[in-house]
Amino acid sequence: MKLFLISWAILSQIITNTPSITPSHSNPDTLWHTRYDKALEDANRLDRPVFIVFSGSDWCAACIRFKRDVLSQPEFIAFAKDALVLLNLDFPRRKKNRLPEPLVLENSKLASQYNAEGLFPRAVLVDKQGKVLWDYKESFYLEPQQLVSYLKNHL
Repeated sequence: MKLFLISWAILSQIITNTPSITPSHSNPDTLWHTRYDKALEDANRLDRPVFIVFSGSDWCAACIRFKRDVLSQPEFIAFAKDALVLLNLDFPRRKKNRLPEPLVLENSKLASQYNAEGLFPRAVLVDKQGKVLWDYKESFYLEPQQLVSYLKNHL
């Protein structure tokens, strides 16, 4: 009986903490594209620029902080969902996080185009044709409202 109760408690915890499979714009991760061609399609359809972020999700401490402290904050999300198309180009290093080979090749090609210096994190705002409007190379110790202000100035 004790084993059953422990198992039930663990299963209940797993079920209640499992994210929904259905995309929701209340979840910041569902706003992000991972494919450049799909992001440009949406940019053209919605008449919006694309905000590209180069990240190392499993090794870059600054990238992890940037996502947590800025990109996942309500101020940024509220602005982005109505003004931008978001594209995350990830470069994980751990084997368990490895991306499919076609995506690795695509991300590498885009890095040579928009992030030749190999800076992480790196944020680039491009128009719906892929022309750079703004390239943020400085420190990523920003508040969400600072990033929103920078982006508004370059729209």
